[in-house]
Amino acid sequence: MQRSFAYCLLSALSLLPLSAYAANTLDAELYDGEQALYDAAQEEGLVVSFDTGPTWANWQSQFNRFTERYPGVQIVFNDLGSGATVVALEQARNRPQADTAYYYASSAINAYEKELLSPFTPSISTAFPMSSKQTRVSGSRSTP
Repeated sequence: MQRSFAYCLLSALSLLPLSAYAANTLDAELYDGEQALYDAAQEEGLVVSFDTGPTWANWQSQFNRFTERYPGVQIVFNDLGSGATVVALEQARNRPQADTAYYYASSAINAYEKELLSPFTPSISTAFPMSSKQTRVSGSRSTP
């Protein structure tokens, strides 16, 4: 009985793609550090995205492109709504539960004022004039 179970298990494992056993490698990085970030994401196995329901704002298309580019990393999402996303992030401030979040206008300002956002500079930011990079939120700060 144990021997037949072992053969079944080995047969089932042989059907899994080789990518399940080794880290995937990108053909070429779109930005510096992409492969290192992808390697770390593969170790975690998933990306958690708040307020990105697949039925609106073309999120499903983005999810599809993401999983094509980064096999082995699953996207988990919810559709809380922007206000509820800010509340959830604030409640989990010391133990973040999301990797990304989408906000609608006033909720984004609210998240910024509550210091719930992490700094991020897109790799292509040098292609834009400085005037388009400066943001002023409620007169409290200016960030290049």
